[in-house]
Amino acid sequence: MTASWIEIAATAIAPYESRVAAATSRVPAEYGDSEEEADDVSEPPILGSDATSHHESPPPALNTILFGPPGTGKTYATVEEALAILDPDFLRKNPELPPADTAACAARREHLKAKFDEFVRDQRVRFVTFHQSFAYEDFVEGLRATSTTNGALSYDVSDGVFKQLCDSASVRVTGDRVEPEPLNLTGKRIWKMSLGNSLIPDESAIYEECMATGVALLGYGSGIDFSGCQSRKDIVQRFQAANRNVESDEYAVTAVNTFVVKMKVGDLVVVSDGLFKFRAIGIVEGGYEFVGGQPDFDQRRKVRWLRQYAPSLPHSDLMNNQFSQMTIYQLHLGASIDEGKLRGLLAERATGEPDRAHAPRVLIIDEINRGNVSRIFGELITLIEPSKRLGAKEELTITLPYSRKPFGVPSNVYLVGTMNSADRSLTGLDVALRRRFTFVSVQPRHLELSHMSREYRGHDEEGGCSLRGDDRVVCALAQRC
Repeated sequence: MTASWIEIAATAIAPYESRVAAATSRVPAEYGDSEEEADDVSEPPILGSDATSHHESPPPALNTILFGPPGTGKTYATVEEALAILDPDFLRKNPELPPADTAACAARREHLKAKFDEFVRDQRVRFVTFHQSFAYEDFVEGLRATSTTNGALSYDVSDGVFKQLCDSASVRVTGDRVEPEPLNLTGKRIWKMSLGNSLIPDESAIYEECMATGVALLGYGSGIDFSGCQSRKDIVQRFQAANRNVESDEYAVTAVNTFVVKMKVGDLVVVSDGLFKFRAIGIVEGGYEFVGGQPDFDQRRKVRWLRQYAPSLPHSDLMNNQFSQMTIYQLHLGASIDEGKLRGLLAERATGEPDRAHAPRVLIIDEINRGNVSRIFGELITLIEPSKRLGAKEELTITLPYSRKPFGVPSNVYLVGTMNSADRSLTGLDVALRRRFTFVSVQPRHLELSHMSREYRGHDEEGGCSLRGDDRVVCALAQRC
């Protein structure tokens, strides 16, 4: 009589069962600690195992890697890992269910994913996949070429995904400390303004002056008083009267016309910091004023600065696209400004303190060992260590190579990576990075296959096996357990 498919599969995998048992819940040698340290290291936990499902979960580690064979749900599990950090109470109210109850499990997953998506929209979860082309400039900061309004090429410092997350996690919100009223945007326009360049010392003082004195300053048309101008034509005439040869379509005329004629009391002003960040939001409270005796910036309006951010926030916390290099122009709700994000920013209290304790952020790094990890992290290999985070006793900061600004990693930024431990073509993780991560094993949960219907377990209509290769081995394991 011909052997059944289960017997064939069982015979095929028998020589390897001892190796599988020995390898379960063990960090592979090329990713784990050295042989000298092996005796002092406990075995990593197994995600979803019986050993961890009946006890109170320990506090989440700052740096975690989910590792295991391909197809075991490592990326899938990052949703719950993130929720365990961002909203552990929500996760406790939605505990894991028996696999047999497929409908309830599907409903639970949908519920968890909806909560996870809320955090993604709030920029408290970011997701990135490492690969061979991914570099330090994508992760921390680098130079990005952009075209100016006159067609010239310029290079601006652009923050990478990790620096953006760290800046938003450690930002201090200052400004109007009065409890905000509900924002009424009816009839109001929103203007983007550049108040000096933060990378140029002489111009960075312009922003500080504006924040300290409650004004917005414009550099175009210096030395010319535009009081009483009601149209673009009036603006051009004032330029010509001052012996400035300008055409009606020149940007200098556009900028002054926007600031003097179009901007109204009650409008909002968003102050950009380069093309990819913003650093203040204010409301216009006064008409146009000319300030004589100023070297350049002598066009002025009174502004009540509702919120100031240090460090500057990434544009994605407010905008649907990046800023333009134009000094002043209108931002449209929906097309440029995300109204929900704007209301959320103005609803935050201006405490002047960083929100490290109550607002954690999570960066999910999929396939962390597919990139050149040492090159991507650079000097951050030191800074991500818990004892070196901002606020720790041994906190460290470094000066970033492009912006030349100090930088440290806040203690409320969590890293969750995934790693395929079976692909031998991948480079092993750097030893210095390995010891800074907690490894969590994600193994196949083949017991769940015992709840699958007959057709899904690989039986055709005649009762034979319709599966081939690895699928037969998985089904065999399910039958034997």
